[in-house]
Order: sequence, then structure tokens, then C-alpha cells
Amino acid sequence: MINTIEVSGTITKKESLVSVNPEISNNALILETAHAFPGYHGIVPEEEVPGSLFLITKKKYPKDAIIRSAMAFKKSLKMDFDMVASQVTLQNNDVDAIRIKGLNNYTNLYQLIQALYDEGYRFQKSKKVKEFTSIIIVDKESLLVEIEPGFYHDKNDNETYYFAIEEELKWYAFEKAIIDIKYNTDDNNFDAALATFYRANGLVDVVRIYKKDISLEELKKIKDKLCSYIHA
Repeated sequence: MINTIEVSGTITKKESLVSVNPEISNNALILETAHAFPGYHGIVPEEEVPGSLFLITKKKYPKDAIIRSAMAFKKSLKMDFDMVASQVTLQNNDVDAIRIKGLNNYTNLYQLIQALYDEGYRFQKSKKVKEFTSIIIVDKESLLVEIEPGFYHDKNDNETYYFAIEEELKWYAFEKAIIDIKYNTDDNNFDAALATFYRANGLVDVVRIYKKDISLEELKKIKDKLCSYIHA
């Protein structure tokens, strides 16, 4: 029997960001991912549509308020997109943001920002920011299939998998371990991120792996190497 579960949690990852042209940002400071899944070197479509967008806010807005706004805007603007709370590092500071993903074009972005302004959201003023590397934390809800105890497949993204780990890892220790694993592994073409799942019995620490056609055996090898590295 397939065990499908719906989870809420966070994703922590490192990505390159660059500022969006102020002409399409409605004078708000918006950062966009420069490269999708930086640790994965397969074919990721580069289309003339917005990637993941981070609207840098003047203050922290509650997660539930952002979700309610997203639900309302999808109806009123007749758009399909994902909008959640997030945090990025900008000029060595942690700043709050609203992450928007899945827009069809930049015209829709301008309309969405105006709707956010009308709702009372306020953003830092637009400025040119050259490409830089940022630690990003994103709130995320996922629909998963538990393919084996502790191993999960994202039903909405065929290339995304997760496996549970027994203890919390800090980002830099995790990044160092993943770099070492890739350096000592022949099949190292995958992108990895830290994640958490909020479940009824508590918090579950997990690792997100992005790779096309990865097998359960490969996932287990990555987990075993990560655990061995951590406990060495």
C-alpha cells in the first residue's frame, strides 16, 4: 500500500541570486535565482519566465498571512503561482522575504506586487544587486510518497526525493560533508539541501536530493555516506 503524506516544513539551500530589473519590479527589491539547482548539472529548462523570486520585505510577515494572501490573489488575479515566507542572506545580513515561484511571465509579477502593496505589504526599495551566493530558507508544503520508511518522493516534482536523518545538521557542516561526498563519488551529479518536516509527533530532519531518474539504492548510498561522514 502506497503511503502518501502531506507535510509542512522548511528547505535550506545555497543559491546564486541577482536583482530583477526595477522596471518590472514595481520599485520593490526583488532577487531572482540565477541558476536552478546549482549542484545538479543535467538539463534544467532555461525559459523566458521568472525563476524563484524573493521579494525583500521591510519586516517579517506571518506565514499564515502570506498563505491567505496567496489564496486570495490566485482567485482575484486568476493566476497560478506559489507564494511562501522565506529568508535570504543579503550583504551578510539575514533578511525576510516572500518567495514567489511558478509565474508565467514578468507582467504577472508587476500585477502581483501591486496587489501585495494594496494589501499592506511593504518592501525594500529596488536597487541593482550583482550576482551573489545566498543561504536561503523557504517555508514549504509538500505531498510525499513514502517509498520506504524514512525515504520519500515528492508527488509534485518527479526529480525530488528526501531521506530522514537522525540529528539536526547546521548548513556549513552539511555543505562540507556533501562537497566531500561528491569529491569521492563517481556519480556525483545531484543537488542537495537541508529540510525539515513538521509531523504530529515532532520535527523530522531530512535531506532533499534533486536528480533525474535516481534510484532508491542511490539515495541509500548518499545517506550512508553522509551519515558516515557526520559520525566519523
